[in-house]
Amino acid sequence: MKKRLDISKEFAKKLNSNKINTIILFGSVARGENLEDSDTC
Repeated sequence: MKKRLDISKEFAKKLNSNKINTIILFGSVARGENLEDSDTC
């Protein structure tokens, strides 16, 4: 299973936009309290 940080980096790379400076994670992932099914649909 991919780590959420790796998924975030892949997502940012695929956006391929010079207009985006920052991507901010929030919720349980940002707090480091995420479980396997946290913040997912």
